[in-house]
Amino acid sequence: MKTTNEKIEYLKNLVFEMDNNACFIERERFLNTLDPNLYCEESPQFFAKVLSGLLASVSVPVDENDIFVGRVVEGVTNEYEQIPCKILAAKGHMSPNYSKLLKLGFRGILQEIKSNAERLGDEKSQIFYQNAQIVVDAIHFYAKRYAEAARKKGLIEAANALEKVPYEPA
Repeated sequence: MKTTNEKIEYLKNLVFEMDNNACFIERERFLNTLDPNLYCEESPQFFAKVLSGLLASVSVPVDENDIFVGRVVEGVTNEYEQIPCKILAAKGHMSPNYSKLLKLGFRGILQEIKSNAERLGDEKSQIFYQNAQIVVDAIHFYAKRYAEAARKKGLIEAANALEKVPYEPA
């Protein structure tokens, strides 16, 4: 069994062996195969459904050398592939409130959203809650898939953590 330092060295070498020609190939291939009948851009749930479908379709790669899990499959595209797909193009990144996420978990945050939607009672709040429900369910299922993959690789501590977090408080 490798020491933590040996695992870090192995993972560091993986990163240094990468080049800028690769992309998150599974994400791009998923986005390029979206069925317009299932993913209608006019739908208020469009982005939530795309994220849910994406998290359900991508691999959950785990290596026995992982100190923590959560990587994506990278690869080089074929000439005929439309990469990058602009469906999820964004003008920036977001920074979640990690202290709140760790304290409440996604389930607790979803409960706050639901309570606010019920209190406000307007359509916009209900739509926001419905989207949050789709996203939280998708993340919960994704974490469970990663927990199962980690358990199969013998990473019991990671598997146990993923069965709880990020859905439940840390």
